[in-house]
Amino acid sequence: MMQEENRNELEQQAEEELVAVGESGVAQQEDEYTAVGADGVAEPPAEKRADAPKEEKKPSGSGRRDILHLLCGGYLVYLAYKLAAGFIADFPQNGWTANLIVCIVGAVVFTVVGVILLAGCVKRFVQRMKEQ
Repeated sequence: MMQEENRNELEQQAEEELVAVGESGVAQQEDEYTAVGADGVAEPPAEKRADAPKEEKKPSGSGRRDILHLLCGGYLVYLAYKLAAGFIADFPQNGWTANLIVCIVGAVVFTVVGVILLAGCVKRFVQRMKEQ
């Protein structure tokens, strides 16, 4: 009788291990473990409970990044202005040349990237002011 119970327990454990291993032959871990409380009721993991401490969200962006974006954006807009001033001065004398077209394209690209950097910097600054 005891041997049959032991055999049944061993067979049951072997079946559980096979289910845990799965078809791939590699043991699989469950994503969620539940703990049983003192009252015998299963509880969710600590990080998923409502009373679990929440991590504080860091403010998006750092001061260094904002300063770098401000400097880079300002410099790109400055370069775009210099390129535009140069091709405006040369256009009446030389007309449409390959150099002029390259300057126009460069000025447009510099302006767009510079404005995006400056706008993002201003947006983060305003967002920080609202949070405080």
